Amino acid sequence: GLLSYAMRINAQNFIVGRRCASSSNLTNTMGSNGHTMMLEKQSVPRIIENFENLCRSRDIHSAMRLLDDINSKQIKLDVVAYNTIIKSLCNIDKLKEAMKIIEHLPKKGLRPDVVTFTILVDCLSRANRFTEAQNVINEMFEQGTPPDVVTYTILIKYLCKSNKLAEAKQTIQAMAKRGIQANAVSYNYLIHYLCKFNQHGQVKSVIEDMTKKGIQADVATYTNLINFLCNDHKFDEA
Repeated sequence: GLLSYAMRINAQNFIVGRRCASSSNLTNTMGSNGHTMMLEKQSVPRIIENFENLCRSRDIHSAMRLLDDINSKQIKLDVVAYNTIIKSLCNIDKLKEAMKIIEHLPKKGLRPDVVTFTILVDCLSRANRFTEAQNVINEMFEQGTPPDVVTYTILIKYLCKSNKLAEAKQTIQAMAKRGIQANAVSYNYLIHYLCKFNQHGQVKSVIEDMTKKGIQADVATYTNLINFLCNDHKFDEA
């Protein structure tokens, strides 16, 4: 399962980009010394806001201290609050720590929801760890929390950005088999990057696929299509 899978992954593989160094201490955001006492008096939204701010400033040491305090003081958070924490950690390339939180959610009487897993898919996909991202999606089905079009579109976006266009098309097909309809945004990524990577010959079949499935094109679709026709010197059609 995902929880045991998370523990097997080498932590170093998840440190994406540059290492985050500790910077200022908690003084700037929570006051000196008595930050634990202050924590008990703060509302949950304020605690989460403090955590987000520490992550934004890349003060990892203080952020993790705050997280330890939340756990030690047994402050009750719901899954929405934990999703914010997980997202903040993923934004600063702390996927190992984020997965540890997901692993412990059931022990707190909480169940990861589609947003939790989608954040994880986003983080893995941004790191070009597409196999792991797909494993998370498979696990979502197994756990009875199926992904939605947003989850899949995130995977499609990063596959396209990495010039894995065949895999992106396969993902759209896999969605359909699972009963999840791709939308215009999903297709727009594919059309845009097919044009960008000079695979203009495939654009027409993608547009036909959209039409066949009754997916309504939006402004971005038409913009991509006009650029495609102009680049392909089909000015009359544009």
